[in-house]
Parts: sequence; structure tokens; C-alpha cells
Amino acid sequence: MQEEKEYKVLIVEDENIVAMDLSRRLSRLGYQVIGMASNGKRALELVESRHPDIILM
Repeated sequence: MQEEKEYKVLIVEDENIVAMDLSRRLSRLGYQVIGMASNGKRALELVESRHPDIILM
């Protein structure tokens, strides 16, 4: 049996309440939320340091 990969997700969203809700929902679905950014500059920093598999904007 093959193990399922836990995808690393970065959320880029300027509305904190939306980002938190999305993070909670993704975590329940088995995704690993590795960070949240509210602007492009911070998103690029997180991409370089944490190497997400998926970026949601």
C-alpha cells in the first residue's frame, strides 16, 4: 500500500479571517499549512524558506 503524501500549503490572503478559515479547512482535509502571508513580499520569503507544494492565492 502506498503512503499518501501530506502536501505543504502556503496561503496568501490579505483578509486574516479568510486565511484562518481556509487554514482550518485544509488541515481537516489532511494538508499541512506551512504558512500564511498577507502580501506578496512575505509570500516570496515563505516560498524561499519553506518550499510549499501548493500556493493558494
